[in-house]
Amino acid sequence: FLEQQMQAFALNVSVSSQSQGGKPRCLTWDSSLYTDQFPGCGSTVVWKFLPSKASGSTFDGNVLQADIISDVVGELPQLREYFDIIVCTEVFEHVRRPHVAAQTLAGLLHPNGIVIWTAPFLTRFHGAPTDYYRFTVHGAIATFEDAGFDILAASRGGNSELAIGALLGMGNADFDHSTLLQNALLPVNL
Repeated sequence: FLEQQMQAFALNVSVSSQSQGGKPRCLTWDSSLYTDQFPGCGSTVVWKFLPSKASGSTFDGNVLQADIISDVVGELPQLREYFDIIVCTEVFEHVRRPHVAAQTLAGLLHPNGIVIWTAPFLTRFHGAPTDYYRFTVHGAIATFEDAGFDILAASRGGNSELAIGALLGMGNADFDHSTLLQNALLPVNL
């Protein structure tokens, strides 16, 4: 389901990115599943989390290995303002200091670049290895505005039926596809 939503969104993003000239450099987490949806991505770097208690950052051109609150830009200055598109989905709930992580993304993003960010509001505990936060739309906006981002658009997903289902342990597969589509992304007035 999330793949479908990302594909639809990617069509709009790739058009605006290509108009800036050149092929955008993209950053994502764990795999290139979502950045593969963006036809405009010229290259994708996959961020892999360092094992627990490890420190430092490494970058080999394809894989960035670091903790999200590391001083990646300080340790790897070649990545300052390097990425045109950053796709960060379902990561920040696992981050102990999300405001610092947002500042890290700001340092990695090229001027006029775009961050596509999602995080759960209502979901069960899922340590990987930790699970710290849930975000309201306004809490997420504040986190990124405080890091220096301009928020172009914000959406929320779901309705009462989906929220109750989540509380009962249900997932997307437990709902009719049309119910999910009708309540997928609802715009939030900024």
